[in-house]
Amino acid sequence: MPKPDIRMFHTPSHSIYDNVARYFSGFTTLRHAAHTRPDQARTTFFRDYWQPLCERGLLRDFSPAAGGYAKVAGAALAIARNCADPGLAAMWLGQLLKVGLLQSYAGPEWQPAIADILDGRSLCALAISEPGVGAHPKHMKCTARLENGEYIIDGDKAYVSDGPFADWFIVLAITGQHGKLKQYSALLAHSAQNGLRISGVSHQRALGPGGHCNLVLDNCRVPHSALLGDPGNADITISRTLRTFEDALLLAPIAGALFAAADALSASIDQASLVESVGQILCRAESVAQLGILSAKLLDQSTPTPDLTPFIVGARSLVSEALDLLEPWLADACQLDDLIQAIKTLNGIGAGATRARVNTLAHNYLSQR
Repeated sequence: MPKPDIRMFHTPSHSIYDNVARYFSGFTTLRHAAHTRPDQARTTFFRDYWQPLCERGLLRDFSPAAGGYAKVAGAALAIARNCADPGLAAMWLGQLLKVGLLQSYAGPEWQPAIADILDGRSLCALAISEPGVGAHPKHMKCTARLENGEYIIDGDKAYVSDGPFADWFIVLAITGQHGKLKQYSALLAHSAQNGLRISGVSHQRALGPGGHCNLVLDNCRVPHSALLGDPGNADITISRTLRTFEDALLLAPIAGALFAAADALSASIDQASLVESVGQILCRAESVAQLGILSAKLLDQSTPTPDLTPFIVGARSLVSEALDLLEPWLADACQLDDLIQAIKTLNGIGAGATRARVNTLAHNYLSQR
């Protein structure tokens, strides 16, 4: 049975979907290769697929600085559906966001490193969360002290997406304290740096082929030029801002995955028995796509970063409803189990931060009553 035309069901223009499909032309085994065992990923997926895709311009051509976040969201939706792999789309989004951070805050001496990431020769990972405390700024302990023109980083990081295969890490560390308020800075460290060790490697399919890991930083020395942006302000300018961007932009690949789930159903099950369920799934997928594209447009239009909590929470509720509709068909449709697990994982990323923003929204409302 032919796959339904994606252009009937989502917001991005025909040209964006056609353009994204062109990058993936010829990669018939991409989805399998993206999820080989972690110890094989560097020699298979990253060498044979990721780097050639980037050399075709899959990162450079969708830089937010060039086309805006609405174009990025449309492409992420198309990647997730085209490959039936929201984890791959999430990884692609993550690399774009990290490149954006480096382009905004890194000095000119880091331009070759940025070029390597854009061309697929390197990966960049973000190390914010810590074991047992997550990304809560009140409880994190990793520090960086300035000594003789170098920052010396000490501490542990956890849940570092793409970390097992990353060449560069953006590390959030305490560089000062004002009263009880910890002041955080972002520092760029190379994986080969003395004092940086990767541990706890795991491979969760929903988070893309890069897997995730922990970092141990013990007397890890980086040059003063590795400081990204102003010292002491990275919790606001980088960590919180990136959380909003990631939560908003992930709505698009999640929507793409819901469309891919509808594709899997229509390819495996008699259509007469699907009409009601598929119709309800498509309605929710389209609503999530619309909220994702609208959120991306607001990111393009608004400075400072807008509060997109209502869009994110509303979309995630629709995703949960769509998952409930998909669950009864698990035994009947191939690929559906992987897609459902991936959607659940991506829909839950940053849940704690989202709850905190919802509570702030409620407190602000109630204080005005």
